[in-house]
Amino acid sequence: LDDALRILHVAEPELGYTELGLATVHMEAPGPDMLSRKTTELHRFLAMGLLNNRLEQLEREPGSPLSESGVYSGEMVRQFRYTLLGSRTEAENWEKGLRLLHMTLEQALRHGFTETELERGKKELLAALEKAAQTEGARDSRELAMTIIRNLNEGKVTMSPSSEKALYTPILAATTLETVNRALRDLWPVLPRSVMVAGTALSDIPHEEADARILHAYASTLATEPPPWKARETVAFPYLTPEKHEPCAVERRENTAAGVQILDFAGNSLTAHIKKTDFQPNQILMSVHFGTGLMEEPLPGAALLAQGVVRQSGTGTMDRDQLQSALAGSNARITFTVGPESFTFTGKALSSELELLMQLLYTCLHDPGFRPEAFEQVKDQLRQRYLQMGSSVEGMQQLEGERFLSGGSLFYSTPSWQEVDAVTLNQIEAWLRPVLRDAPLEINLVGDIDLEEAQRLLERYFGGEQRKSIASPSPKPVSFPRGETLRLSAPDSSGKAMLTLAWKTDDFWDINRTRRLNMLAHVLDDRVRIKIREDLGAAYSPQVYSRPSRIDPAFGLLETYLVVAPDQADFLAGAVRDVAKQLVSEGINAEEFKRAQEPTLTAIREQLRSNVYWLNMVLSLSSRHKEQLSWPESILKDFTAMRPEEIHELAKRYLTPDGAAAVLVLPKRP
Repeated sequence: LDDALRILHVAEPELGYTELGLATVHMEAPGPDMLSRKTTELHRFLAMGLLNNRLEQLEREPGSPLSESGVYSGEMVRQFRYTLLGSRTEAENWEKGLRLLHMTLEQALRHGFTETELERGKKELLAALEKAAQTEGARDSRELAMTIIRNLNEGKVTMSPSSEKALYTPILAATTLETVNRALRDLWPVLPRSVMVAGTALSDIPHEEADARILHAYASTLATEPPPWKARETVAFPYLTPEKHEPCAVERRENTAAGVQILDFAGNSLTAHIKKTDFQPNQILMSVHFGTGLMEEPLPGAALLAQGVVRQSGTGTMDRDQLQSALAGSNARITFTVGPESFTFTGKALSSELELLMQLLYTCLHDPGFRPEAFEQVKDQLRQRYLQMGSSVEGMQQLEGERFLSGGSLFYSTPSWQEVDAVTLNQIEAWLRPVLRDAPLEINLVGDIDLEEAQRLLERYFGGEQRKSIASPSPKPVSFPRGETLRLSAPDSSGKAMLTLAWKTDDFWDINRTRRLNMLAHVLDDRVRIKIREDLGAAYSPQVYSRPSRIDPAFGLLETYLVVAPDQADFLAGAVRDVAKQLVSEGINAEEFKRAQEPTLTAIREQLRSNVYWLNMVLSLSSRHKEQLSWPESILKDFTAMRPEEIHELAKRYLTPDGAAAVLVLPKRP
């Protein structure tokens, strides 16, 4: 490799954003997998982690041009070492973003990191090692197999998490600032250096002119001496203490069929469901539901912005970087989502960190953050996402097609960018703050839990809450464009078209019907695949899904998706309709039913031993839908007892010859 500066510009206007990158590649043979190699790799991993922490902080600064930044390093063919510092930005900000990337890298290379940063990085790595060691008995066998294969290919020894903890803990303890700063410099020799700008920036000028502008912009950054990194103020956590209150009455009962403890706290402010399992030792999952979520969205697009703003803001007292720094050394994490029926905090932690998880939840409810810089960052990220969606047939289907098929239902539709752009931070705060403060809570815990300790912590942090009941809004009727076809276009450079056929079905809440609609989707998927691939000789991969609504009464969709050649879109739409018509007229034979049933039964057996299933499908919102607690007892029996005739009856009811609606998204012709 020549010692040189390389400029790489790739014009991709359909990408919707601009990708920036600084990279270096140099010769480096890894050598045998000895202690010295593992020590070097650990120091490099730690150095990249500290640089990534800085990048995350920069992304949250007001007016920052960067998003989704990161530094990566790896081996190629056991001869070369590559290191890449990359980020996304908008086309008009590529120079500002490139300058900031370069300055951040040079700050670390010239001035090094701080002791505070190093201690945080060490704590984060030690927490990861501790979690891996405590949960090694629950490792996924497929992931473990892939790790073994990867290590064999890279000439590495596969170690157990406990062994890795024993090996790396003393190395981390002995790691100094000098060591980690040197590790970063080893990854980034001065030359060769590559500068990359790809995507929407400079896409309308000749390639040579774009290269010249990039070279000039980068050369100007080289003449600027980067100042030392400015450290942030640290804040201790936890900083909120729950108000003292009289012990409240708790009604505790058990749903024996599901093995779930149900705690009702006096005053109806809190209901808790606790499921103790041994599926993943030393791990706990949590979900907290409150309010009505999307059902009372004040403006289209508010939910998209709201969940991003809450996630990126940290808390009212601590910004996200300060909160992450304070939590370094623990595995407790929490995130916010706006769901169809409720707002949700989901969390996870080691069993020993349950109180920290409760403290996090208490803080997020009582001291929420709505930071202007977080709002602007989320808006910039969404703007890039919308530009990308508008430049592909799949994205146009999501933006316009789903709205057409669902009559604008909040459960299915994506708001327009104009709607999102019109939402203000004040509107988001006015919507969320009263709900966070006042709405009754449903707290669900699944995993390796001490039941008595869980009840004690719930009572301490939330037993004194005085929250108000909230009435659910009346659902709005949804119209389906039966028999209609919508034609759209998108500037997709792949030259492919997107075909969607949908039939109206029903809502989610008749679980026997929902399960059988799921089986009908599997059977139809199999039929469409055979027709298109084997009978017509086309290499397309159809996908069929049943999507019953949780919030729209008597409404659901059975949808078939195909990415196809534009000149075959209408023909294949007719072919899919013919398959559905044939399924209705002929019924379902035993062989194809078995092909659909057996993988489903295997998946059910696996999910019944999954904490995620119990949390998301059984406990979550079961205070509002108590029938969910009986579903695990019946699910395997029900799917085993299903018969082809039952699925055929649903096909006759829903897959009517003139009942399908279609969306065709075609690439725009130049």
